[in-house]
Amino acid sequence: MIIDEKIQIAMNINTTIKELYELVEDKNTKVIQAILYRPFLPLDFLMKISEHKSVSIRAILAQHPKTPKVILEKLFQSLEHKVLASLAKNHNTPEEYLIKLSKYESKIINNAISTNPNAPVGILKELNVFSDSKIIKSFLKNQDLSSALVTAILEYSDFNDKDIVKQKNISVSQLDRFININQSLNVLETIASHPNADAYILDKIIETQKKGNFYSSSIETAIAKNKNTNIKTLNKLFKDEYYHDSLAENPNFSSRLLRKLVFPNQDEDILQAIARNPSINRKLIDALFHVKEEVSGEEYDFINIALADNKNTPPYILDTFIEDFNKNGWLVDEEMNKNSYLLKKLSKHADNYVRLSVACNYATPEEVLNTLCNDNDSTIRSVAFMNLYFKCSINENNITHQIN
Repeated sequence: MIIDEKIQIAMNINTTIKELYELVEDKNTKVIQAILYRPFLPLDFLMKISEHKSVSIRAILAQHPKTPKVILEKLFQSLEHKVLASLAKNHNTPEEYLIKLSKYESKIINNAISTNPNAPVGILKELNVFSDSKIIKSFLKNQDLSSALVTAILEYSDFNDKDIVKQKNISVSQLDRFININQSLNVLETIASHPNADAYILDKIIETQKKGNFYSSSIETAIAKNKNTNIKTLNKLFKDEYYHDSLAENPNFSSRLLRKLVFPNQDEDILQAIARNPSINRKLIDALFHVKEEVSGEEYDFINIALADNKNTPPYILDTFIEDFNKNGWLVDEEMNKNSYLLKKLSKHADNYVRLSVACNYATPEEVLNTLCNDNDSTIRSVAFMNLYFKCSINENNITHQIN
């Protein structure tokens, strides 16, 4: 049997655990990787892979993002540095193991630890990670770095790039420091958009513009959207119609003023922005829903899509979208329909094409995909399984390639 056929069997929803056990004996890493990306694998099955004769295959398991801790603990007992290096790269490897691994006098293991942003900062410093711009850049691709690592990058490296201020865990004091050392428009706009930027930081950006005698509408727009902008600044920006669609998205913007934007203006962009606002009340949602009497066609579709995306939209409105299915073609568009309530309802639709669209949609909840894996239609079953398969392939950046 050729490799491609084995990979297809590994991915097939109808492949039994017994058949998978037979495939596990294969020495080809691509076959094993295909098995590991299946959505459901029993623990004893993974334990068997951890005992595989091939070092490369055990290394794949050690680096796989879905490998449970009990298996990682077993692999940690390995004497092969290739397996240990894969453990060192795995973002889920417990810190205590990373500390122990750092004591190995092994270049391959140390190099692996240096690429793991979850390794203790002290160890990364010892490995001179903060003087390596390539590693820092690779870290910053992940915007969820720990506060300790962000602090270390600012303290020990020469980076003052806007990618640092995109970090979710950056502190207010660090944002403040950044404004003092880098006042480029890109950096200021990024900080103005940051959810951690408080009213003090946002006011400081406004003052920085005044002192520098420059003005950027993109920065003002970011400030208008930021939920931490103080009410005084929001009301001031409201006087300029240019910022109305940005203010319409701000959860702290006055409901009274938002209602003024709904009537009598009825600008489609503003209506969509209000529909996306996570703080709008039931009255505003009802007003937007009934605005169809004035707005029609594609523009109204986009308002409905925005309402479907809003967690405050009540089920009775969502149900009308399904009841009026023929006028809401976006319901079967995987780019537009991300609403789990609607997707769950549509998964029970009589039309095979509708259920297939739900099976294809990456936003479909796993429990709904599990149900569709038992659908009467074989195509829907296969597509739902493949969707589950890819949902489990979180870190699909070719682990095999990294190991080899």
